[in-house]
Amino acid sequence: MYRGILPDDFLEQEYTPEKRTAALRKSWENRSNEQFYIVYVDGVPAGMLAFCPTEDANVGDVKGLYLLPPFQGQGFGRALMDWALEKLKALGCREAILWVLEENQPARAFYAHYGFLPDEGRQELTLGKPVTIVRYRKQIA
Repeated sequence: MYRGILPDDFLEQEYTPEKRTAALRKSWENRSNEQFYIVYVDGVPAGMLAFCPTEDANVGDVKGLYLLPPFQGQGFGRALMDWALEKLKALGCREAILWVLEENQPARAFYAHYGFLPDEGRQELTLGKPVTIVRYRKQIA
């Protein structure tokens, strides 16, 4: 997902399946309200989806929506987002947010096409190099 955005050596050393699995498990220990799903298409793992309400119960956070390249551009992303937003609405959320790497133009285009708009939220991170993540927001109720 991040080739060409994050350094290859960082991806190869820090974004291995084993390290990402361990990091995700550790982060979930502290998030009892997060819902996490592995997405299968015809029995084949195709991606993942995670979301939860924030501390402000009116706002839901789409923590992650990832599809492997062979499954992109086929409507699966839209179907997953539809499903996540319906679940967040059922939890009482009136709006949804998500964070995306500023340099990730394909993801930003997907979110914009879906109706999310960037707001003023920005964070600086170091992921093999300094990067900025930007927050997107959408009314869902």
